[in-house]
Amino acid sequence: MKKLSLLLLTLSLLFTLCACGAPADTSGDGSPLDGIPEVCRVYDDYLDWSPIADTDSSLPLASSAKRGAPDRIPLWHEGAFSQLGGSDGLSMAELTDGKATEEGAYGRFCWGGQLYHCIHVRAADSFIPGLCSDFGGILWLEVEGDCRADNGTGDGVGLFAGFDTVVITGGGKLTLTQPLETGGCGQSWPALIVDGADVVTPYLFLAANGDGEHTANLVVRSGSLTVSEGAFVTGDICVTGGALSVKFLTDCPRMVCWGGVVSVADSWNVSAEHPDMIPAVLLNGGTLNAEGWIDERCEYQLWRGTITAPNLDVLPGVHLLGDSVTIIDPQG
Repeated sequence: MKKLSLLLLTLSLLFTLCACGAPADTSGDGSPLDGIPEVCRVYDDYLDWSPIADTDSSLPLASSAKRGAPDRIPLWHEGAFSQLGGSDGLSMAELTDGKATEEGAYGRFCWGGQLYHCIHVRAADSFIPGLCSDFGGILWLEVEGDCRADNGTGDGVGLFAGFDTVVITGGGKLTLTQPLETGGCGQSWPALIVDGADVVTPYLFLAANGDGEHTANLVVRSGSLTVSEGAFVTGDICVTGGALSVKFLTDCPRMVCWGGVVSVADSWNVSAEHPDMIPAVLLNGGTLNAEGWIDERCEYQLWRGTITAPNLDVLPGVHLLGDSVTIIDPQG
């Protein structure tokens, strides 16, 4: 492998800085945003945001807070459709041998400076049933130890389908037998947030949120998300820490890296349903390893961090915006 000399891209640097305007913040206070070009200032509000608020949070409750916790929670278990609770439903204690609990969490999900209720499942070394939703809502999975989720449908039904948002936290590992499938109910919330846990799924299917221009559809803050095959995200990805690893990535208009490590093993492409989508990388920190094929139209805004990708020295869409970028060509 070779490191592409920053000196060879000096002309590109000068041109791009002129085109992008002055840096957004030159206060010199040492913050993560110090000196960042405006084109890279995307999802910077995620840096000091936590999706789960403290129980004594002083943030206001949103007027639509109750949407986060639907009254009825359907589920798939051993291939059959049922529901959690109620006279004819299954209990969480019964399904998990008492290793997991489910409750409504009042005002715990934080978004846009407001609080929303959510469905809170807490599990330790436990099986997690295939919860789903008819009416959107927010599913918060807090896992410790070695947990697994399986709805018993083989490849027939994805896990956690129908929720607006799934948030996975804790210090444990969650392994999914079926694809993780969520989002798409029209709310301006990310479809999936990983913060602390290590999550492994064969596929990832995220439906678009209601404000794709301003809201990432997949957020990884800490922990890890490993997709052994394909990730169909239908929106932006923002990684502020931890690790994201996928075999192939589809329909991601922007990959915004603030920290952590992102790996795309085989390819990053656009489906026939989105022919006008032009992928973009915003490297503001961390490491991006993309050694396979990437759509040649991709735009690279590189301010800080390390990127491994082929042929960046000849692609027209590469813009070097700072001197803290390391570029590695995996082809030698």
